[in-house]
Amino acid sequence: MKKTVFLFPGDGIHQKDMLHILRESEEFFYEYFQRYLPEIEGVYRVPLMEETYDDLIIDQMRIVFSEIAIASFWRSKGIEPSAVLGHSLGEYAAACFAGIFDIRQCMKLICSRGAVLEKTYELFRMGVIHASPETVDKIISETGNTAEISAINGRKLVTVSGKEAEVKLLIDKCERRNIKANLTAVHGGGHNSFLKNYCESFANEMADKKFSEPKIHMIPTAHMCRVKELSDGMYWLEQMLCPVDLMSAFNSLDVLSAEYMIDVGVSPALLGMAIEEFRGSGKRFIPSIRAGRNYRRQLENALEAASSYGLI
Repeated sequence: MKKTVFLFPGDGIHQKDMLHILRESEEFFYEYFQRYLPEIEGVYRVPLMEETYDDLIIDQMRIVFSEIAIASFWRSKGIEPSAVLGHSLGEYAAACFAGIFDIRQCMKLICSRGAVLEKTYELFRMGVIHASPETVDKIISETGNTAEISAINGRKLVTVSGKEAEVKLLIDKCERRNIKANLTAVHGGGHNSFLKNYCESFANEMADKKFSEPKIHMIPTAHMCRVKELSDGMYWLEQMLCPVDLMSAFNSLDVLSAEYMIDVGVSPALLGMAIEEFRGSGKRFIPSIRAGRNYRRQLENALEAASSYGLI
């Protein structure tokens, strides 16, 4: 069997009417939605398919639901991944696909996690700095800035989060050193230690919580978590407080030995990072859906690519 890793992107890929477009793109998705939408009915005050309504929680639920559906689509074509890897929010989708929790549990967790992030929406901000984590840490230390690294997405690509004024100040310090840096459109900020002041309810929910063992190997991206077992509820609490270390995940044996990487998002945000890291390695990369709204044609293109590689 050819070794394939499924990539589950995180937040920021939500698209208008994405679930309606996905449902109509393939018969598989219509049947998938018919089967699983009733299982998550009532989890949140707004139905998943009521896409005229947006907020942080429902948008994240839609992203996760779509990724699980797209991964299941590939499985229906006979491709079973040797491992799965999720970035931030995408870890929930990856864990659900791997069997750690069922889809209703998954959506409830997204709601609980989202409730924490909503509390910080007006307080925190995120930024992107095109420098190594060592360089960013040094600038933070030298300037006494309170922002923190929230994701290591490349050898010279770091996301930071913290109070908006501090993130802006850090970006200014970087620009003064001729380091490219900018604020993101994302308000709030996950993966930093400040969140511990806002997550008492989520912490209580996760205490002594045990989920199922994964049926598919899952490569964790929150490498600095003290809790290592993905079936332990406390991992999912710490996952929100620890930075995403995508580079360490990419350098795991399971990823290094994989021949194929398939992004299961409605936009291949995570695949772009993989291509940058593994350029020239001989790996093959397949985006399920690239961009735009013609999901049907893009899925057809993805299937054609998989077929040309002998995956299906």
